[in-house]
Amino acid sequence: MIESSCHCGTVKLEILSAPEEVTDCNCSICRRYGVLWAYYAPAQVCIIATEGATGESMADELGAHGKDWSFKTLAPQLIHQKLLVLYSNDFAKADSQELIKDVKAAGGTTIAEKYVVTDHSWSDRRIALESLVIEWLESLPGPS
Repeated sequence: MIESSCHCGTVKLEILSAPEEVTDCNCSICRRYGVLWAYYAPAQVCIIATEGATGESMADELGAHGKDWSFKTLAPQLIHQKLLVLYSNDFAKADSQELIKDVKAAGGTTIAEKYVVTDHSWSDRRIALESLVIEWLESLPGPS
């Protein structure tokens, strides 16, 4: 059986068997996250939500806590984390710059940043993206 969940654990999936095949989508979002898709008939998937969780209740929670969950609000919790912020000339550029500014303003000193002129999925700069991540990982101290 395959078990999965959303990030917060409110919604869980149970699938009885591995997929017969997966799709390697090449859209900008899937390429960026390395997503593989599997397709199942509805009867093959069991969706389990924690008691009381509905699409409407989760949307209401997001609306009620949107400001609490913003980068600006969460930045102080990130100041002791080693962060790498890579961004491009896309819809997330301003958010990336705001995150960098907010973490630094809160006292963060272990934030590396790199802006690259490319599209959202880094489609023409994949090797550069890979190299930036590897170089940053190699700069981190090893286990003590």
